[in-house]
Amino acid sequence: MSSNECSQKRHKHKHSHRHKHKHRHSQHKCKKHCDCVLIVESRNTNGQLLGTPVKLKHCDVLRFISDTLEITVTPGSANININIPSSFVGPTGPTGLIGPTGVTCATGLIGATGATGATGATGLIGPTGTTGPTGTTGPTGATGLIGPTGTTGSTGPTGPTGTSGTTGPTGPTGATGLIGPTGISGATGPTGATGLIGPTGISGATGPTGPTGLIGPTGITGATGPTGPTGATGIAGPPV
Repeated sequence: MSSNECSQKRHKHKHSHRHKHKHRHSQHKCKKHCDCVLIVESRNTNGQLLGTPVKLKHCDVLRFISDTLEITVTPGSANININIPSSFVGPTGPTGLIGPTGVTCATGLIGATGATGATGATGLIGPTGTTGPTGTTGPTGATGLIGPTGTTGSTGPTGPTGTSGTTGPTGPTGATGLIGPTGISGATGPTGATGLIGPTGISGATGPTGPTGLIGPTGITGATGPTGPTGATGIAGPPV
């Protein structure tokens, strides 16, 4: 990049690398009849000057040399692109100090646009290749293993109670049981009272023997004796 190009347009360059040094071009006012066109100095990230600034005169060459940066200079302009390769990118350094605003120089003339080259002819499309034959179907794979038995499902809800069945027919009457034994005889009732003695008759002739006197009334019936024990249940008779 020539110093003549710098005089047409101010150029400021900043870059950072693993050493965190930043080179900045200081801006100085353009003075008439000045042999110095550009002053280059190097400062660290704290703004401290490193080394002695270098003055560039008219037509002096400014070279950028680096083993870790990709520097591209565009011919015919004052554009310089400085990139850090991806393989050399380190951690981002702190933001450098903002330099003083330089004096705006006159914009340089825009170069003429180059002529557009002619478009080349489109090549012919090659013929479509023939379709290859269909491959044979591969053998059927082996049947997969049977999966484990699933867990037993939860018991379903109890169904509603069914309706009551009809009453069955009455069974046949059983056979009459055997007659139980005779109960114990009740106690003898008390003897009835003696009847009245009739009056003594006139002594007549001894008549024939009179008939036997009437039997006195029956004495009072004695109290009923206690009920005898229930007889044993009789053997069931044959079915009807």
